[in-house]
Amino acid sequence: MDELTLDRSAAGEIRQLLDRFGSGSRTGPAVRPEIRTSWARSAAFGLRNRTVRAPHDDEVDADGRLHRAAADPMHDTSADLGDLPAALLLADAQGQVIERWTGSAATARLMDRLEVVAGLHCRESEMGTNAIGSALFARAAAVVRGPEHYAEGLVDLACAAEPVTDPQTGQVLGVVTLVSLLRVYTPVMPVLVGRLAHETRQRLAGDSREGRPRPAWARLTAAEQIVAQHVAQGLTNRETAAVLHLSPHTVDYHLRRIFQKLQVRSRVELARVLAHSPLTDRPRR
Repeated sequence: MDELTLDRSAAGEIRQLLDRFGSGSRTGPAVRPEIRTSWARSAAFGLRNRTVRAPHDDEVDADGRLHRAAADPMHDTSADLGDLPAALLLADAQGQVIERWTGSAATARLMDRLEVVAGLHCRESEMGTNAIGSALFARAAAVVRGPEHYAEGLVDLACAAEPVTDPQTGQVLGVVTLVSLLRVYTPVMPVLVGRLAHETRQRLAGDSREGRPRPAWARLTAAEQIVAQHVAQGLTNRETAAVLHLSPHTVDYHLRRIFQKLQVRSRVELARVLAHSPLTDRPRR
């Protein structure tokens, strides 16, 4: 998208973004070409940087191949984040976030306030310039930091993303992303995302070779298994959240996913399913 082809309104958006970034003068920092081009695409979609809010939809693909391959590496890596104000996101090929992982309940609450949640749509046509949308557009790794974001509401964040492709067809299945507050961003983050994307591709290749259907309980991620075990033993959502140091919102979200994956409608049915699974009898903390 050439800035010269933009209408007056869209061109005005680019001027606002340059002023915000500090590139309105000769001494200001230069905007990376790929960011400026993405801004132009976003403006051409009719988005307004000061008011754009990405849509949200609770209906996500909770049991697709991509999620099954990525869930355990994402969960294990998120544990290493600790209290760092950062979250790992997995988005599908349409740019919708299908799951979020954080290292602490405090970070989960922070991301809730920032509306960085499962169900968020992140295509450039919906959110403007962001790492998930840019990675999908370019089919390559992307980093978007602070004022490089199109939406004014995202300028305090930094994001690194890398697409995950099907090892057999080369089709883009989705995107692995790390989002953090801008003040804690480091160049290590894109490297971490690249490692997670590579591990997810390796697991996808392994699943393709095995080709065996998995029992329903095995579709649960490690985090979902822990929540399911506590709930099946009679704990309320709030009690489970307290034991696992999660927010009640996160436990509620996991439980909806668990019920959907196991096709159960009550805690009693959940307990029956887990009684016939090889999950450990004692919940992990």
